[in-house]
Amino acid sequence: MSIAGILVHPNLIALFSGENTLHFFGIPFTAASYASSVLPIILGVWIQIYVEKLLKRIIPKILQTILVPLLTILLVSPIILAILGPLGTIIGNGIGSVFINFYLSYGWLAGVVFGALYPFLVITGMHVGFSPVMIQSLSKFGVDYLMGLTVASNSAQAGATLAVYTKTKNKEFKALAGTAALNAFIGITEPALYGVTSRLKKPLIAVSIGGAIGGGIAGFFKVQALGMGTGPIAGIPLFLGKTFLYFIISSLVASVVGFVLTYLLGFDDIPSESISETNNLEENEKLVTQILANQVISSPLTGEIIPLSDVPDPVFSSKVMGEGIAIRPSQGKVVSPFDGSVELVFETKHALGLRSLDGAEVMIHLGLDTVELKGAPFIVHVQAGQSIKKGDLLMEADLDAIQSAGKEIITPIIITNSHDFSDIKSLASGQISIGQDIIELSV
Repeated sequence: MSIAGILVHPNLIALFSGENTLHFFGIPFTAASYASSVLPIILGVWIQIYVEKLLKRIIPKILQTILVPLLTILLVSPIILAILGPLGTIIGNGIGSVFINFYLSYGWLAGVVFGALYPFLVITGMHVGFSPVMIQSLSKFGVDYLMGLTVASNSAQAGATLAVYTKTKNKEFKALAGTAALNAFIGITEPALYGVTSRLKKPLIAVSIGGAIGGGIAGFFKVQALGMGTGPIAGIPLFLGKTFLYFIISSLVASVVGFVLTYLLGFDDIPSESISETNNLEENEKLVTQILANQVISSPLTGEIIPLSDVPDPVFSSKVMGEGIAIRPSQGKVVSPFDGSVELVFETKHALGLRSLDGAEVMIHLGLDTVELKGAPFIVHVQAGQSIKKGDLLMEADLDAIQSAGKEIITPIIITNSHDFSDIKSLASGQISIGQDIIELSV
């Protein structure tokens, strides 16, 4: 975000508005406006990935928090301003010119393609990149042809979301879908797109097909807008002209197709998130009533105890996340250290968040920097919200694969709500087996 902010900073815009060529350490910067561009920052973030990885290799971990962000911005910003920004602007303008010519020659086909892809363009933010295309069309022809296609997609989004509203059994989700559908009919589709159709996945397919059909109709009849805006309802005044009837037809067809296909394709409904519907009632009464009692945490692993202060990662050794211990495992089997529930399963499967019936919140982080392995060496056997008993198998890890990838297998076991306890005492040292007591908590 900082790098993106540099591209639209008022001082930079003022410098580019002058007649003199702008240089930075001898590097010439081409004057360009990035206010409505998308490609330059996408290209910049792509380069930033490799710059950041390089910096993390050569900068000591203790200095990374300060130096990696700073040096990333200092290195990537000139690259964007000197190379990637102008390149992205040229590509964006080229795409605009090509699309307008393609539309004028094959309107229906352009409408089908654009209408099908538009929801995915919105998800990635790429739809903003078509604003210059719309401006270019208005300045050249006096009308814009793209808005009719975007409104067709919006109509399909509204129809699909309305179908979800009528079909879902979840009362809270029904209220969300109803509000999102109304906003989508007006012309604001983000609540429907992010909160409903992309979340359920199958309705997004209906949106894409409905947008393609509606866009094809709008493209075939060259539906014209007199300005830039959104729709369908909010954009009605902009379409009042000789193609207004086809604007109405394309919007209605897209909406109906989105609605009907969502019904036909169906979707996995959002389950109620209330505790009584996800766990056994008796167990959850314990979760609610037995809070912060004295308790003992047993070992979830077999291996060697290591003091948390000796863990070669300052995030854990500084105990900023909480008190605890670490284990260098000799086996990849991880079991529950107590009776309780699974609060969180990390997307990359390298860590779990647990809560005991007596109120201890524990994170088991298998290995260091293993988030970078993207879940490959891990198999998780539980899910968030699930009740667990002491000794239940939680996950398995391929320790050899972790070490072959250059990662440390030391596993911190952190009491993340350490501040809720008056005393936290380590009960073990040396070699440890699964189920052996390792931490005592006192309230």
